[in-house]
Amino acid sequence: MININFSVVVPVFNKSACIERMLASIFSQNHMPAEIIIVDDGSTDDSIQRVRDYKHVFQGIIKIISQPNSGVSVARNRGISESSHAYVALLDADDEWLPRHLEDICTLIKRYPNSIAYTCSHTLKDKANDLEVLKGVVGSESFVLIENFFEIASKHNILNSSTVVLNTNRLKKEKIFPEGVKVGEDLFAWFSIMGNGSIGLCNSCGVIIHQEKDVQRDKRKTLPSYLIKYIYLNKKKLNQFEYKYLWRVWVAHYYGSIINVQIKLSIKYLKYGIGIFGFKALFHIPMLIIPSRVLIFCKNLYRQSRT
Repeated sequence: MININFSVVVPVFNKSACIERMLASIFSQNHMPAEIIIVDDGSTDDSIQRVRDYKHVFQGIIKIISQPNSGVSVARNRGISESSHAYVALLDADDEWLPRHLEDICTLIKRYPNSIAYTCSHTLKDKANDLEVLKGVVGSESFVLIENFFEIASKHNILNSSTVVLNTNRLKKEKIFPEGVKVGEDLFAWFSIMGNGSIGLCNSCGVIIHQEKDVQRDKRKTLPSYLIKYIYLNKKKLNQFEYKYLWRVWVAHYYGSIINVQIKLSIKYLKYGIGIFGFKALFHIPMLIIPSRVLIFCKNLYRQSRT
């Protein structure tokens, strides 16, 4: 029987309000991880003290790494580079795992041992709009092997920084996430590495993503996604599957900027979109004059229809 050990990497910056919920979800796993690496990215609240309270109870399982505030990419890369096991499960401090998550990932690993990554469907809890949406379900089988990430990801949100488990036997452990990037670092990482191998997917929901008001997230609303900006500036040639995937990403960010009434950012996205997609993006110019409340209503209506 295959013995599967997981290293969990959690970047933390001022997450006192939710960090105990996150830790409780890890210790509720049917398949317990071998180690939990908490990367303190210069927190100024009592987040890490709350972690230490757990550390006394589970001595030897939790490892705390402290660093000056350097951003989530640096924190994730640091945790991955210092992990002891090949399978590295990422989790954001404001999200939570359901008890079956790592157990289901184990099943995926046994079925698809050569995959580059593993993931599961997840529930998005949008507190502001009182919505719960199930995402990342592909087909009707319980376990699915995805050979072409871009083809599936152009239709379904299958990867998230709290659902993904990386097979570092197939990856370099360092610099998976672009450092110095504040928006879209995870999307850039998926775009860079997920085309290099297959992905195992469990269609059972294993993760809850909490979308709540966050000061740090609000600060990032005025910045463009690094992936979109990178493709535009580097004039990267895209194959048909990358093109469809990037189009979905661009539409989501462009409309998001309009909903958040970030007009300068919307115009910037429009510029990037025209540069990457040409006339196809021009047809979305009229969206700039539609009131944000109308778009929010349509977005929530669409979400509810997908549940």
